[in-house]
Amino acid sequence: MSPLYAQVLGAAWEDIPAITRHLHSPDPIVTFAGEVEVRRGTSPLTRILAQTMGLPQAGHHRARITVSRGDDGDEILERRYGETILTTRQYLITRGKKQFLGEAFGPFRLRFDLCGHGAGIDFMLSSVKAWSIPLPRAMALSVKASERVGEGQEGQARHCFDVEVSLPGLGRLIAYQGWLESLSA
Repeated sequence: MSPLYAQVLGAAWEDIPAITRHLHSPDPIVTFAGEVEVRRGTSPLTRILAQTMGLPQAGHHRARITVSRGDDGDEILERRYGETILTTRQYLITRGKKQFLGEAFGPFRLRFDLCGHGAGIDFMLSSVKAWSIPLPRAMALSVKASERVGEGQEGQARHCFDVEVSLPGLGRLIAYQGWLESLSA
């Protein structure tokens, strides 16, 4: 079975950097480690929501990402930022001839359109469900996310990521940016 991201990206899978293909090719598991800078929202409500959802504290943290593939081809991402562990499940969504990336986190189900290219992957949020109820854009969270290749020590390739999650009328819930290097062969 081809990797989940290969199914979603189609021919663009071959265009993305090798380190990003490695991260998204668990067979059955890959592990990366690095560093992450986390910023939380500043409003009292976004701080309460971030705390309630178990999101990582603001600050600079060590990062460890484990991606494993389930028997059904789904990917389980375990993100450890400092002492906080966030686990999500990513899966294939097919609408007609189009493939999308689905991601489940708590009561939320997100659908992303992916754009793969030589520098990495851009994630465009196309729909959000909470407790299986589709949310109109005016009520749904907003996600800006990308993955890029960067250069580490001695020219070693790094997987770099930049994610920001915002809520309508409240602003940023959380944003995190960092880099990872492979611990898997």
